[in-house]
Amino acid sequence: MELLKEVALTPKTNNEWPSFFENSRKSNTLIRRMDCATYGETGMILLVQVYSSMHAELTVAINSIVTDPNVRAAYFNNISTNAAVGFIITKDSPMCRAVKGQMAFCKNCLLNARRNEDGQKEWQIILEETTVEILLGKLRSVGIFASIRYLRELQGNGHLTLRQDEVLKQALDKGYFDFPKKLNMNGLAQTFGISMPALSETLRRAEKKIVRAHYLR
Repeated sequence: MELLKEVALTPKTNNEWPSFFENSRKSNTLIRRMDCATYGETGMILLVQVYSSMHAELTVAINSIVTDPNVRAAYFNNISTNAAVGFIITKDSPMCRAVKGQMAFCKNCLLNARRNEDGQKEWQIILEETTVEILLGKLRSVGIFASIRYLRELQGNGHLTLRQDEVLKQALDKGYFDFPKKLNMNGLAQTFGISMPALSETLRRAEKKIVRAHYLR
């Protein structure tokens, strides 16, 4: 049985990334990819949610999507004053299609990936270890050269530590997240025999990892 791995690539091109994803980071707008699939011979179709703190900014964000040079078509429906759901069809998405064409899944969306400390996009993919070179070869065949930032064993639960996973599970099971709470912070701290500040820090770090993993899918 082949081992599944997580690889992070840093592609040496920005041509595929629509500018509206970068622009959204400079405003109070969040664009979240929910799903995607290949479309036509060269493009992709993405299901996205767009959130903004103001309706006017939401309108600007949707307009930037519709007018992006790499967007063939886009269709949106408002689900609230400050949120919309829609389809985005790109014209050319060779990197996304390279992953979709083999046994591999994107852990985070290349289009919405954050830049690392070197200023490069970090694209995380789950795949069989033996197919890493195949993927790199597919990318090279379309003129895209990618470096491997890391290749590691799979990590679940948003990269939670065993302790963070244990604390969150107990908090959920014992009703800490219920409303009203069935167990308060003090009671949960006593369960683990630790101080409330230590418990609070563990919960905060775990929740941050889960929220980050949710929005960077």
